[in-house]
Amino acid sequence: MNRSLFEFGLGLHTLQDSTSPSHIGFQVWTGAENLPQQGLHVWPERLYPGDNSALFRITERAYQWYRNGALPAGDLFAPFRLQ
Repeated sequence: MNRSLFEFGLGLHTLQDSTSPSHIGFQVWTGAENLPQQGLHVWPERLYPGDNSALFRITERAYQWYRNGALPAGDLFAPFRLQ
């Protein structure tokens, strides 16, 4: 169960990032970013966007997929992707 939740968390993080302005287009994060670059990345993500946000909806939907043990066919990101 612990490993299952860990793996779910890795996938969930990617889905959640797809709803963030800091991740539009899945920008590369190398880990070598300097402090100002880190601040520019984190600042837009500091507040919870609300219960009707794409972040909330994709988290809720992913948890349903996890509980049901099945992913839907197609692009999991499409309904939530920021343009």
